[in-house]
Amino acid sequence: MRITHRPDVPLHNMIRDIASDLRIEYLEFVSYDPADSYDSQPRVRLTMTPYEFQNRTIDSIRDQICENDNYVLGLSSIVRVVYSTFHLPQIDFSCEVGEENEKRIYNFLGRLNQKDGYLLESGRSYHFLGRDLMPADFWRGFMKTLDAMDFDGLVDDDFIYESDVNRGFSVLRITANIHKPHVPKVIAEIKDDQLKLFPRPTQE
Repeated sequence: MRITHRPDVPLHNMIRDIASDLRIEYLEFVSYDPADSYDSQPRVRLTMTPYEFQNRTIDSIRDQICENDNYVLGLSSIVRVVYSTFHLPQIDFSCEVGEENEKRIYNFLGRLNQKDGYLLESGRSYHFLGRDLMPADFWRGFMKTLDAMDFDGLVDDDFIYESDVNRGFSVLRITANIHKPHVPKVIAEIKDDQLKLFPRPTQE
């Protein structure tokens, strides 16, 4: 892979980039309590068009649907495309932060054929958010493949089970609270066979 260092990418810009796919009519945001983050249903679900999101801040969306400071805002995998439900590929990793684990993650994403998206450092581990839109049936197969191919224990097992079985969609956190004090930050963009690395998040 060719590696190019670039300035940091704000979360808002990342989501706006993913939503720039002209097929996407609606994004979905959800609120939930990270202390019980795998509850079967988030507290509030809010849909908005990419244009509406472009004119909002992440904090303003959080303030609208998170009822108190215990809740965080998450981006749902669900997107609406011509009155049909599609999904963005999302992965919640459970491995510790470190360069060796990042290499393992890149290899894992390659085996999954996920070569178009973003890797984020979430504080204790990593998130992946992809650009490839998946029909609902394909997404369910993707979640089962995550489980089957995760030989090294990179992926959070609860994330796979609760997303596929209980919710029917996945969620990745995009704000912080007392339980999850670090806002996820983009550390790499993966596009085709190129990898662009960004400055590491600073831990406060």
